[in-house]
Amino acid sequence: KMREWNQVKAEILKYTLIPMNFETCELAGELANTKGLSTADSLIYASALRNCCRLLTRDGDFAKMQNVEII
Repeated sequence: KMREWNQVKAEILKYTLIPMNFETCELAGELANTKGLSTADSLIYASALRNCCRLLTRDGDFAKMQNVEII
């Protein structure tokens, strides 16, 4: 188990983790209501928008969103 955790941890450390805040959660709620995104998807998309990041995903639910690239 420890070896597996170390492998997961090494992968996670390659990325920038963006903490949630009230504004991101509020935007996520708006997106869920207006764009029909699930709670998880709206939090992911709101995080990208609030941090001026392009979202790269394999999830087709984001296909019509701006600043999203389906890979």
